[in-house]
Amino acid sequence: MKCKCLITLLVLVMLTAATTHAAGDWWYETTGWFEGHFYRTPSNTSGDLFNPQEFSLDVFGSFYDDDRRVGRSVLRGQCGGGIGGNYFVTRELGVTLDTNIADNGRSFFDYFHASAVFRWPFEECKIAPYALIGIGYDFDPNDELTEHAGVGAEYRLNPITGIFADTRYVFTDKSTDYWVFRIGVRFVF
Repeated sequence: MKCKCLITLLVLVMLTAATTHAAGDWWYETTGWFEGHFYRTPSNTSGDLFNPQEFSLDVFGSFYDDDRRVGRSVLRGQCGGGIGGNYFVTRELGVTLDTNIADNGRSFFDYFHASAVFRWPFEECKIAPYALIGIGYDFDPNDELTEHAGVGAEYRLNPITGIFADTRYVFTDKSTDYWVFRIGVRFVF
């Protein structure tokens, strides 16, 4: 299990390094299949890293906290990973949807979480702390509706690549409440 966590983290670091290097070469490219996707139009040349109407995809590694209780059994901490999508209507307000796949030998997807996000972008530092609150559905270890709240921060390496880390506390009905810690790469479109 530790080996899978380390491999996941290594792949995330390599993806970040590759996109950071490549971003300088094609961010302002206006030809080819990138046209219209990564080119900033003249109306959006302010150089902002965190923009309104921004869509991004996340790839992350995760860790559940130790000693979750389900009935009489105790679940130890679990490593995993997942994917997510984010859409920011304004620079500050957005919504997210994410899922996690943990190394636990049970359900393929552990949960689906939908969140409302409020972020505070600091362009000069290239960082945006954020808070999130939302609802979800857990498939593992029980099928149950959940609520969650959390905090995190994103650092933008360039206009299309960021790294983030966050934590959320998940309130459950059938099992004990738990923490989820995530760290990953964010690709902005």
